Amino acid sequence: HGRVRRASIGIGGQTVAVPQRLRRHFELPQVSAVRVISVLEGGAAAAAGIESGDLIVRFDGQWIGGVDDLHRLLIDSRIDAQAQLELVRRGRRLSFNVIAREIEAA
Repeated sequence: HGRVRRASIGIGGQTVAVPQRLRRHFELPQVSAVRVISVLEGGAAAAAGIESGDLIVRFDGQWIGGVDDLHRLLIDSRIDAQAQLELVRRGRRLSFNVIAREIEAA
């Protein structure tokens, strides 16, 4: 392609600590995860039903301990491929299917 292709799910996120009570309740192995700060209108996450405030804990079977973990998984082979995203929302663990899209060149 002559350039590096990257996948995106269309969120702005921040690495945050996972409270001990949530780790115990949901049997989460990691001490941090990705808090969704913003959802790109018309993006893959919006289409899947992801909301601001969600706590992403797993992506396509891989535990997510922070934004860097999520970025490492969003490689070119994920573009237009469905992946399962697991998150915690308002005390419930939920699962969504999301199809990552290619980041458009500026």
